[in-house]
Amino acid sequence: QHRFEKQGFTLTLDDFHMTFEPNGAVKQYYSDVTVVDDDGTTLSETMWVNKPFHHNGLGFYQANYGWTSHLQISDSESGEVVAEGLIRSGKTYFHQPNHLTIYLYGYYPELGIGHDQQPVKLSDREIDPYYAVVLYEFGQPVGSYILAPNQHISYENLLITFTHSIAYTGLLVRSDLSYPIVLVSFITIILGLFVSFYLYPRFVTYKDGRIITSSRRNEWIFHRTITTALAKKDNTYVSND
Repeated sequence: QHRFEKQGFTLTLDDFHMTFEPNGAVKQYYSDVTVVDDDGTTLSETMWVNKPFHHNGLGFYQANYGWTSHLQISDSESGEVVAEGLIRSGKTYFHQPNHLTIYLYGYYPELGIGHDQQPVKLSDREIDPYYAVVLYEFGQPVGSYILAPNQHISYENLLITFTHSIAYTGLLVRSDLSYPIVLVSFITIILGLFVSFYLYPRFVTYKDGRIITSSRRNEWIFHRTITTALAKKDNTYVSND
């Protein structure tokens, strides 16, 4: 949720989901958003990459997407949760009491193993999700693991668990002040194409006793039209240059 004070509304991301091609590639990603204006007016929309959302002079565009994972650290004896939060792939969490750094090497919604025996992400479909985790104590690596959701790492008096992951999206926000300029430019370009296509120049010149015709389009038809018109009046020789 984000408040846009100057524009007088609050935007909330209600849901985010992806659709996939048969080969697992992301086909499209969608965001369901709701805005509440200061006067209480509510508007809900679904936006995607080629369909941005506009409201009160601002444009919202789908910029990127990814995964963030829920980390939970519990006391192995009491079961009490001593720390929890969200962490993205390539990021770390430092647990001060044990001087322990938890590094989420990567989240793999659909896990595969590469030729070098390293984990690879086959797709963003959550078919067979796993977490690759490395632990460091006082800056030194003490263990690496491949874990399924809710599978524990037992380390000293701790149980370290990644319970689930959540897909997120990044929204790019732009002012719509430039839109009229872009629209005018677009209309100008279209108008220019219309003029050049339909209002093409045509000329008729009299030189050395001959009528010379010129046209960018349909030259023969234009020449024929002039020839026919003049033939009705006299026998003037008409040529097509």
